[in-house]
Amino acid sequence: MMVCIHIGMKHAVFLIVLFIKLTQTPFCYKTENAYLDVRLGITQCLDMNNVPAHKYLTSAERKLLLERNDYKAAAEIAAHWLWIIGAIALAYYFPNPATIIVALFILGGKQLACAILMHDASHKSVFANSKLNDLVGQYLGAYPIFQDVFKYRGYHLIHHLNTGLEEDPDLLLTR
Repeated sequence: MMVCIHIGMKHAVFLIVLFIKLTQTPFCYKTENAYLDVRLGITQCLDMNNVPAHKYLTSAERKLLLERNDYKAAAEIAAHWLWIIGAIALAYYFPNPATIIVALFILGGKQLACAILMHDASHKSVFANSKLNDLVGQYLGAYPIFQDVFKYRGYHLIHHLNTGLEEDPDLLLTR
């Protein structure tokens, strides 16, 4: 779908390599009880909040992953909105149970695309221009799913600061 909204094939390969390397490194959530940690065999854990990218990716690979391409991002967003418009048009101009079901499946996927756009815009990672990130994230990502990118940004920052901990507002999603 839209991992970092305008991910290309090279980016996807690097992410897969990173995932493979990370899965070869043991990681876990330590419990509060040291005795239980020993019983469970937990001796060393990789802190998933501080994964050192330099151990797994070269400098060039990291630079490529962090590159923003405003044209690709705009094209991806336009393509998703064309799908949304097409799904609505399909149900409107050809109203029958089959087309409505197809349109609902498309719109369900595109709701997720809007949420991902809001997420990426909250990180200011869609466009190089911060104001454009906010504008597009708000009007094409957040508002269509009845959200607000500015409120989400503050909430989401708390999640990133406390991922997997009791203070994580998304704790149920991380376990």
